[in-house]
Amino acid sequence: MTIKGTLIIGAIGTDGIILAVDSRVCIIGPDSNVIGYIDSIPKLSLLNDQFPIAFAGKSTIGEEFVESIIKQFNDQENRSRNVQESFIDFREVLEKVDNRFSQKFIGGGYYEAKPYLFSFNNTERSADPTGFVFSEPDLAPYIEKYTDRTRSCKQLGNILEAAIYSYAQDKKKEFEIGGPISIINVLPGNEIVWQQNNFSSRRVKNYTTFVNLIKEDKINLTPVPGVTREYVIRAMESNPKYKK
Repeated sequence: MTIKGTLIIGAIGTDGIILAVDSRVCIIGPDSNVIGYIDSIPKLSLLNDQFPIAFAGKSTIGEEFVESIIKQFNDQENRSRNVQESFIDFREVLEKVDNRFSQKFIGGGYYEAKPYLFSFNNTERSADPTGFVFSEPDLAPYIEKYTDRTRSCKQLGNILEAAIYSYAQDKKKEFEIGGPISIINVLPGNEIVWQQNNFSSRRVKNYTTFVNLIKEDKINLTPVPGVTREYVIRAMESNPKYKK
C-alpha cells in the first residue's frame, strides 16, 4: 500500500517564476488500484525557507514524509543561501536517505538575477532558464502554446490550473490528480508570494501520524466508489511504516 500523487508545472513569466501543484494524494491498495484520496495536502515547500520546491511521486522516502525531510534540511545551521547550491545540497541529503529515491522534484528561484526552474530525480538534474518544466512529459500539449513568455504570473496561474484539471480528466486520473491547486510565485530578489491555496499548516511529520489523523477524522479521506472508508484505513494500517 502506497501514497502518491502530484502534478507539477513550473513556468517563467514576464514578472517572475510560478509553480502550480495539485493537492490530491491517492492511496494505492494491495491490487495496485486507487482505493481512496485526500485533498488539500501540502505539496509545495520552501527550501531553505526561501525557494519553492514540489515533488511528484510517493509521499515518503524511507520512514518519513518528504516534507519532514525538507524541514530537517531547513533546520540545519550554516545552510547556503544560494538557490543553486540549495537544490544541489538537498539532493545530496535525499541520496543519503535513499539513493534510489523515486520522486521528481521541481523548484525555482533567481540565480545571479536571472529566473531559473530547477528539476532533479535520482539520476538527473537540470537548471532551465527558458520557460516551462513539468512532472509528466505528456503535459506538453496542454501548455505548448503558452511558451512564448509573454504572460504574467497571474495570467499563467489561470492557465496552469486549467491545464492540470484538463490533464486529469483526459487521462482518466481524477482520483489521482485534483483538489484545490496550490500556486506560488517567485519575484525578482527571490521574494515569495502565494497566489492561492497555501496548505503549509497541514504538514504531518510521519506516516503513522498521518493515518491516525485520518482515523480521528482530522484529515478527510474520500474512498473511491465501491470501497469503504474502513477498508482504506485497514489497508493503510497494513503498511509496515504504520507503527501502532
